[in-house]
Amino acid sequence: MKDYIPNVMHRLYGILLCFLVISMVLGMLFVGLYPFNFSPPNRASFTEDGGIQFFGRGIAYRSGTGVWPPKNPVTLELVLQPERTYHHRTPHILSLCDRSGHEVMYLGQWEDSLIIRLVEDNVLGEEIQREIGADNVLRPGLPVHISLVLNKGKAEIYSNGELVRKYDDFGFSSAALKRPIHTLVVGNAPTGDSSWRGKVMDLNVLSGLTDPASLRNRYEQKNASPGQGMRRFMIPETLTPIRREFLSLSSLNDVDERSFYKDVFINVAGFVPLGLALSMLFSGIPIKKNAALYFLIPVLTGGLLSLFIETSQSFLLSRSSSMTDLVLNMLGSGIGVVVYLGGEKIISNLKFRIPDKNRGLHC
Repeated sequence: MKDYIPNVMHRLYGILLCFLVISMVLGMLFVGLYPFNFSPPNRASFTEDGGIQFFGRGIAYRSGTGVWPPKNPVTLELVLQPERTYHHRTPHILSLCDRSGHEVMYLGQWEDSLIIRLVEDNVLGEEIQREIGADNVLRPGLPVHISLVLNKGKAEIYSNGELVRKYDDFGFSSAALKRPIHTLVVGNAPTGDSSWRGKVMDLNVLSGLTDPASLRNRYEQKNASPGQGMRRFMIPETLTPIRREFLSLSSLNDVDERSFYKDVFINVAGFVPLGLALSMLFSGIPIKKNAALYFLIPVLTGGLLSLFIETSQSFLLSRSSSMTDLVLNMLGSGIGVVVYLGGEKIISNLKFRIPDKNRGLHC
């Protein structure tokens, strides 16, 4: 009878720990994969005048060898109407992608400014972005005719036929030679995670048109009749990106953002309880005698759970699959093991004074 109650309590303790671990795993799956929408609808549609309206998470694209002329100079002509301004992110209006779906250059919106970023890799293989832009050209509810002239290393930005910014060292031509343009993506990033709201009435890529008078004439013509340039684009029924990110690494640009450190804290702290609970669950198993194995099993268990979540997130456009998150989750699990072992050692070193009738108190 004396051994019965401790055995029952030990079994009950083990059941509660198993329930706790399972609840944590289910909770992490819910948080990591919510809202579970792997095939969201494409919030983009053609308008009666031949444009494309983006009213949420939408995407349209056009691929082929003829989407971009092989010789300089090149004028990118875009007629659009933004729906709103953006203060916390830079949604992609137009992305110029290579054959693999990686961006060579993209046009985005920040507040009411046009942002143009050239995406390149440095000698270490890290992604770097060179940025130019023009202020006060993307005002909500107002149509605007944008002309971007790219001639060797130079870039000129025209708004409604007027030159607003000029850059002498943008360097697009050399980047396009290394990675030829194969796909134009409108209303979103090629990965489908940077949606823009508004209407694109026309988009044309012209070869050799660079003088201001011709650009002014093009603006006046498009102002009268935007054209049917968007009919050449394809709009899938579901939001289907041309490229999915799987276990991507954080860039130097991400490290500079405040949200990066918030994500680091969440990814580490979120897996500490799991590492702690797994350590408690495995505490009665003989593997505890092998310190390295006892430490690795909870860490690898947390890593496998994180890998499953990150793999699933590569198919969720509202989430991103990140190698950084996987490493931080495993780090959090390891910290949980260290916390348990440290706490156990402190408790075992405590000496309780027990009363004795004959000798009083002793340790």
